[in-house]
Amino acid sequence: NSHMVDCDNFADELDDLIQSLPYQYNSPILTMNAFVANKDTFKTLPCFDSSILQPSVLLGDGLLQYLEDSDAASDQDADFILSHEYAHVLQMESNLLHVNSHGRIPAAVLAKMELQADALGAYFMSHRQGGGLSTSEIDEIVQRAANLGDFVENSSSGGHGSPGQRECAAIWGARHANQFVAPEGRRRETLQELLEAFDQVHQQIVNGDASVCPDRTAPLDCDHHSGSSSSSSSNNRSGGRHRIGSIVSSVS
Repeated sequence: NSHMVDCDNFADELDDLIQSLPYQYNSPILTMNAFVANKDTFKTLPCFDSSILQPSVLLGDGLLQYLEDSDAASDQDADFILSHEYAHVLQMESNLLHVNSHGRIPAAVLAKMELQADALGAYFMSHRQGGGLSTSEIDEIVQRAANLGDFVENSSSGGHGSPGQRECAAIWGARHANQFVAPEGRRRETLQELLEAFDQVHQQIVNGDASVCPDRTAPLDCDHHSGSSSSSSSNNRSGGRHRIGSIVSSVS
């Protein structure tokens, strides 16, 4: 009974807070976010049983409304955000995201996972079996990743990475999607191979190494191996999207 009283008090306090906001429950600030949740995400919150929650991508109405209304947003923004968040699902399924005793992911681990998610998101968006974006469209995605940087230069302190780091991670992912040559008899690399490839360049991305993070005034050069032009890539997009999870095969 005491637990139910505590939950009722918590609900009342939360309701009072929301009622104080402009537009109250319709306030876009309540849903101006996108994230992945699983059974560990809300375990520190009172009155919430998350033990049965499966990895899920949550895109807030407020965020989507902002993208729709913003003159600065591009057609690919929502897709890139979804791809980034789905990359976190792949990280969870690969046991890369571990919470500590306080229910949080260590800052250094989180910082790496965020850059990796940028790389995997751009990988999908650029892959000819995925988003199939043209070079110019990928360039918009890369710029958006840079604009979303939170200016945290020290990767050990967490955050999503600086604008330059996020930009570099997205460039690497987009290029890798179309420059990787799978071993004979295989159509694509495994998730494990992709994660290992990112591990090899992660510190270079953090450091802004020119061998991985090129001069952004130069052409991005994310053309597909098949020799398709930008226009044919765009036609591939309009012809239908592939499921994100099918682009990188599961770890065997």
